Amino acid sequence: MVAVIRLAAAPSFASLEIPSVSLFWVFGYYAVLIVAVAVYYRWRHRRLVSFHSARTGMDLSRAGMLSGARWLVLPLLLLAALIAGTAVTFPEDDLTVSFLDVGQGDAVLIRRGSRQVLVDGGPSPREISLRLGEHMPFWDRSIDLVVLTHPHEDHLAGLVEVLRRYQVGRVLYPPSGANSSLSREWLRLVDERDIEVLPAATGQRISLGGGAFLDVLYVPEVSAAREEKSIVLSLECGAVSFLLTGDIAAPEEWELLRRRALDGCTVLKVPHHGSKTASSPEFLSMVRPKLAVISVGAANRYGLPDGDVIGRLEGLVGRDNIYRTDEHGSVTFVTDGSYLRVKTQK
Repeated sequence: MVAVIRLAAAPSFASLEIPSVSLFWVFGYYAVLIVAVAVYYRWRHRRLVSFHSARTGMDLSRAGMLSGARWLVLPLLLLAALIAGTAVTFPEDDLTVSFLDVGQGDAVLIRRGSRQVLVDGGPSPREISLRLGEHMPFWDRSIDLVVLTHPHEDHLAGLVEVLRRYQVGRVLYPPSGANSSLSREWLRLVDERDIEVLPAATGQRISLGGGAFLDVLYVPEVSAAREEKSIVLSLECGAVSFLLTGDIAAPEEWELLRRRALDGCTVLKVPHHGSKTASSPEFLSMVRPKLAVISVGAANRYGLPDGDVIGRLEGLVGRDNIYRTDEHGSVTFVTDGSYLRVKTQK
């Protein structure tokens, strides 16, 4: 299903940027590869011609040239197909935000051009690998920034696999007293791969280029013990904004309200998979979303999302503007800051 919403433009601001990879370098790489293959086959052809001529005394240059040309056609066709495939899958300049269907957990992939940010990784190494394979170019094995909102299994388990399988530029995560085997493995991999660590702090702003910014609105204290304590992020591009709430609950919602850290948003990632411990009426009336996304596993043992939460969301945004990963699969939003296109997997 595809839907389009058009919005008014909004100003942008300057900030520290995540570097991008130019399409010029991608095509340049394959151009050099083609030349290298052509040179190799020409050299190989000359060696074969010299060898046979020396043994037979016959001039095989013309026949050898035709034979060499035939052998050259296949690799060049394959390389041409590879370049075409790269061009087709190269990310567009619009901001793309995908709420990945990873089961009972959270994973959000943010892309702007060649820049890629992953917020949480869900509970399953297999699921996050499959979903990233569906939403990232087949040739790309790098992620610029990985954000862990809090070290609970349904957010962290997939990220451990991401650190193993992908080249990660930076990680951002909150201070935590968690000492599980999973948390220790996460920290070990970050250190082993010498990944740059950005300690999470309220007020951080990271530019994704083209007027798109990722802001850290809230970071839990190191003494926080409850799993609901997690980073809250805001992603803005022109008039379109996404509020990524992790697993916060009502106390954190009230803290955000007290700090006046919240404003209206276009898309709300519903807190804690639609749990009744969050999405209070006061919180929803402050953020005033136009659309809502619930990351939740099908037939999960927690009975999520809660019926009262769904009722409040329906009264605010309407039934058709609530997207659930258990019903719609992965949900992707594409925007240039003035329009918003919604695509669902199912």
